[in-house]
Amino acid sequence: MFERFTPHARHVVVLAQEEARRLQHHHIGTEHILLGLLGEPQGPAGRVLQMLGMSLPATREQVAHQVPPGERPAEGHVPFTPRSKKLLERSLREAIHLGHNYIGTEHILLGLIGDADGVGAQIVAECAGELGTVRKAVLDNLPVQPDGGPRWVRTPVAGTVAGTAAGQGPGGELRTTPAADSSLTVAQRIAGSQPVGSHHLLAAALSDPRSAAARALADLGLDLDRARRALREVDVTGTADEPPEEAGRRHMIIRPAGDRLILETTDPTLLDLAHAALEALDPEAPEPTGTIRGDLPVCSSLGAVWQALRTALEDIHARARTRTAAAAEADDAADQVGGTRAAPPDPDRRSDPQAG
Repeated sequence: MFERFTPHARHVVVLAQEEARRLQHHHIGTEHILLGLLGEPQGPAGRVLQMLGMSLPATREQVAHQVPPGERPAEGHVPFTPRSKKLLERSLREAIHLGHNYIGTEHILLGLIGDADGVGAQIVAECAGELGTVRKAVLDNLPVQPDGGPRWVRTPVAGTVAGTAAGQGPGGELRTTPAADSSLTVAQRIAGSQPVGSHHLLAAALSDPRSAAARALADLGLDLDRARRALREVDVTGTADEPPEEAGRRHMIIRPAGDRLILETTDPTLLDLAHAALEALDPEAPEPTGTIRGDLPVCSSLGAVWQALRTALEDIHARARTRTAAAAEADDAADQVGGTRAAPPDPDRRSDPQAG
């Protein structure tokens, strides 16, 4: 999980450990992570917390009041509490939910306020108000282009794109030039039912020779027609434009084995989530260990996985049968056509009317 952390998020974890040691606490709790977020003012979370009136010195006092300092210094490794581990797991889920391929300080803060009973969330609620208000502030101030990708969506209002970038107009609308607005509309039309990708955006920008993008590339000697054709036909497999569900299914293998059905995947996102779920499960969960069992009460959501897998297998079966039937019909048609054709002359056959 930590390989997904941005530099700011990694620094928050380091600061949280330092804050725990400073208070002579022998664990890293949600309160220490909160102090780490405030100690990283350049991160999105730190900016939001400051905007809501929180400061590092004042919060340190509140933490010390709620969790008094220890009597002896912490030695060696300072572990995360179970609640802090779950906080980090929620930060991963928040990142995935937002479509981000990284974990930033904003996701850590969302994970922190996701547990209202944690000391960190309680302090935030006391200082900044309703946790729902804090969550909204985080989402409203998400960076457009952090360590991950851009965050904008097309709005129904002509000429506007919702976002949070510099250059916003009133009401949070990203101002666009006429060429950019036209390109977004064309890109949506090119994409059809698929998500709009970077190749659609570039192809759309090149479709108007008067746009600055098309003019600049034409001045560099690029054949715009060839570029547009290449962009329309490009294979997005393995690129950042491939939808995650398409990339995910390529990592999956389903293998019947006797009375069992084995589902294997090497998808890194699912692997991270599975490891996080295993760590969160009660260590006294039924055997075998290292497995996530559907009969556990907390695993009730696997019912949706069962239904999705059943639907997928039925669809695969129907598609395969249709394809097999179509191939058989094509073979029969070819045989019938071949049977009506005149046989080629036999060079060894004599032109004897009595022959054969």
